[in-house]
Amino acid sequence: SQKPIMSLFLLFWPLWQLGEYLLRHMFCYPVLAEYSFLLSGIVTAIALFTVGALRTKATGGNFLRSGIEMLFVGGSAAAVAFFIGSLIEQWK
Repeated sequence: SQKPIMSLFLLFWPLWQLGEYLLRHMFCYPVLAEYSFLLSGIVTAIALFTVGALRTKATGGNFLRSGIEMLFVGGSAAAVAFFIGSLIEQWK
């Protein structure tokens, strides 16, 4: 079946592009370094929503609900990771 391969492509490609975009802008445009955290948060939120919405191409369903779900789950994971990172930073 082509559904698992299509799902993998629809999830992997945008996330890879997002990572490449953020790294390229962090290294190539040092002027944006001051706003890098805010910029990466905004771009990540847009990418998570987009990946969730595109997921409906393979799974069916409502694109808005799927996009919001992916944004919530990914945002929650990012918040937990940021919190754990700040705890580890305090222990240094």
